[in-house]
Amino acid sequence: TGELVASAGEDKTVRLWEADTGRCLRVWKMEDVPVTLAWNPNRHLHLLAVGAGRDVVIIHTGTCSEEDAQATEDVVTGARADAEGADGEAGDEAGGAGAGAGAG
Repeated sequence: TGELVASAGEDKTVRLWEADTGRCLRVWKMEDVPVTLAWNPNRHLHLLAVGAGRDVVIIHTGTCSEEDAQATEDVVTGARADAEGADGEAGDEAGGAGAGAGAG
């Protein structure tokens, strides 16, 4: 029914799984071992926050409708612009990361 599970591994990866089938949909490689992750509570914004090392990485999972994907991209783009304006540098772009959180 579209339920997704995210996991974090000691191999420095975050994986996105389809709960019904156990199929791995996406894998993101982190610079450090991810130790925490959390889904955005807004089900229309498919974002995953990952804590790895001293960083928090926001991943756009790419698992939503076209309309929700645009809304998600607008949020990510706005946050990136805010971060660049605050310190003059762009943040890391992961495109996606995990430790055991579900969404759907």
